[in-house]
Amino acid sequence: MILLVSMKMGVYSQSPDQETNYTEIGKPCPDLAIRNISYYPKKQTTIKEMLRDHQGKWLFLYLFRKECGACVEALPGYSEMQKKYGSRIQFMIVGMQDKEGQMGGMYARYRKQCNLIMPFSVDSTIFHELDMTGSPNLVIIDPQGIVRYVTAFLWDGGETKDDEKNLLAILNGGHPNISKRYRDHEPIPAPPVVTDTTFLYRSSLGLWAPGMKRIGSNYLNYLKSPAQGATMHYTIQLIGEDLERIYSYAFRDNEELRKTDMGQELYGKVSRRILLDIRDSSDFNYDYNTGKHIYNYTLMVPADKFNEKYLRQTMQSDLRRYFGYDAGWEMRKMPYWRVVATDEGRTKLKTKGGTPYAPTFKHGEYRDSFTIRNEPIAKMIESCRMYLDSRWPILDETGIQGNIDMTITGIGVMDDISTVRDAFRKYGLDLVQGEKEMKVFVIRKKSTDEKETANNN
Repeated sequence: MILLVSMKMGVYSQSPDQETNYTEIGKPCPDLAIRNISYYPKKQTTIKEMLRDHQGKWLFLYLFRKECGACVEALPGYSEMQKKYGSRIQFMIVGMQDKEGQMGGMYARYRKQCNLIMPFSVDSTIFHELDMTGSPNLVIIDPQGIVRYVTAFLWDGGETKDDEKNLLAILNGGHPNISKRYRDHEPIPAPPVVTDTTFLYRSSLGLWAPGMKRIGSNYLNYLKSPAQGATMHYTIQLIGEDLERIYSYAFRDNEELRKTDMGQELYGKVSRRILLDIRDSSDFNYDYNTGKHIYNYTLMVPADKFNEKYLRQTMQSDLRRYFGYDAGWEMRKMPYWRVVATDEGRTKLKTKGGTPYAPTFKHGEYRDSFTIRNEPIAKMIESCRMYLDSRWPILDETGIQGNIDMTITGIGVMDDISTVRDAFRKYGLDLVQGEKEMKVFVIRKKSTDEKETANNN
């Protein structure tokens, strides 16, 4: 009876202990098994075994799903880090097996195309054991087996990917610019609620410091005071943003930006890029490791002032007053991709008929192979947009009028222009860089007279 009771208690104790597999920052990493490994001396290992086999190194466990384009895009950079800092780090790439069983073959193609050197595991179990079924996940473990960071990438938003700076900050005990990746069961903390209701209007600009939480978005963050009977304050809150992004929030109309997406009315007419038309751009050179030129901005207004026009005008005034830069839209020559075709290509692409088909991509989804059947060439161009610099429009200059058939295979990772061109050239198409007049958002320095007038006011 004692033995049976002990066994029963052991069984029941498994349920609460399941959370020991969850990655806790500052605690030892669970000794999870990693299975189905390729390009590595062992077909199966564990976290502790890897730490022993690579004694003195940091372990970077990178988990991703095949449909995540940004995840795939990060692989070449991580491979370069493995080559450069291999004496101090060891990456293990883990892919979640897909229902078609294509993950292993897909990685093999990436490995060949991009000269990847990291070991690779196809192991869906570890995603569930870590309570991280989303993608990507990067678990960073120090040489003693302690989880130090759980994040998505070695960079934290924006167009500047400070992977190497963040890596060195991690290895040298600094402050990397990375945000915490929350596990599936963890609620994401909401921004703080305003409790002071004695004011009618308030704006503040401050300096961000390494270690602070970041809050930023391409839409307005709305908060309101919970105090009963008080005027409700609506808030824009940007925490940990560089100057270019803050100016973009203040001056660029979100509705107009949405119209610059592919297939929308302003695509190829309004550039998504931002130009700095200033002699000294040092104010826009930021560093999250030190906090240099990273800011916090908050604007609170009562409900009767809460509209996008008023909020943006107020933000613009604050920015002009302190930083002295103006911004606006101008017509400039901007780069774009021209899709051109040979006479042979126009004949080769002509559809053979059949039920029209074009793949539907979810936001952020990635595929290295797809087919267009009996559809306009615009459908093919739209499907290829993720493989090229998204700030450059891709415009059809082939002269093809009717529908086409086309299959793309092994196109490579995102922004790998050479493999896109190779796929196009098989059909008599090509990608050529061009320039055309577009409306573009420009940040420029105000004149001395204007700045003095603003300061006097």
